[in-house]
Amino acid sequence: MTSAEQLSADQFIERYRPQLTPLNDKIQWFSAIPLAEDESSVGIVEPLSSLPPRLVEALPRLSIFLVPYLQGNGKEQDFVVPEAPEPETRSESFQVIGPGSASVLVAAQEISGNELHYSLFAAISSLAWECAAPEIRQEWLKALKDELRREVHGEIDEMSWAKKTALLAKQSYPFRETKLFREYVRASFIDSMTLFLHGICCDIDVEPSPRQAPSREIRRRLELLRSLYPLGGDYVLFPEELSASQGARKGRRRRAAAENGKGVETGRSLETGKSLDTGKSVDTGKSLDTGISVESGKAAATPAAAQISPKGNQSTANIGASLKDDPKPGTES
Repeated sequence: MTSAEQLSADQFIERYRPQLTPLNDKIQWFSAIPLAEDESSVGIVEPLSSLPPRLVEALPRLSIFLVPYLQGNGKEQDFVVPEAPEPETRSESFQVIGPGSASVLVAAQEISGNELHYSLFAAISSLAWECAAPEIRQEWLKALKDELRREVHGEIDEMSWAKKTALLAKQSYPFRETKLFREYVRASFIDSMTLFLHGICCDIDVEPSPRQAPSREIRRRLELLRSLYPLGGDYVLFPEELSASQGARKGRRRRAAAENGKGVETGRSLETGKSLDTGKSVDTGKSLDTGISVESGKAAATPAAAQISPKGNQSTANIGASLKDDPKPGTES
């Protein structure tokens, strides 16, 4: 790709598909940005290797492409571009989903390792919902209805907060399974799953905000996701579960990532899961093998619900350090 060349997402995927490097039987990746060995290990290999086995099994064959920048208008597929686009046309990630396979393009130029992980996990979480088994969706639906009955305040991140407030503002009976309700269920799963996946491999903080769900509710969601997607190997989710050797190993990985990070603002919300044909939410009842669709991850304002600390570039699942206590909504210990 030349310094002045622009390729559509489809064109980029077709050109560079032969250069994909297999990570395992399901996932392969390619970077159009030069990466040192330690950068590729911390930025790509380690986070993708930490995915729960049940999730990997459920995902379609997945190709990850790191590209300089993505530019789009929300109505057609994004373009890979060599220079930073204007903020209103800039995307963080873009997905092309076809029968039995999916390709994810992530804009990775001049971002921290922390932001790269966030973009990766947000895109994968969107795919996870689309291919989730019926029993997983039912368990999530049950948990969310319970939260609504108990009038739990707040959410995990910006996308789910926006969907929840829209639902509560327009429906006096929020459990009724309308389009608004289905959109909220999907958004809450994606935001929670993003935090869950990020927490397995990274040392992250959930920062205080008036829109943030209480700590006990965040932890309850994470524990539910762990029951639905058991962790592989010696991965853990909460810091109290770490052994001394795991903590030392993860600490070394965190320092390596901190050296590689650019210090860019972290924790931005991604509007993943939009159908670019209509601008409407993807029909969650459809299977991935019904045809081809495209999804885009737009950068939004810094979320008030959940932010990721720059110190959490790469470590063990250190979320929960502030979640194990139970402060009032909107505060963290």
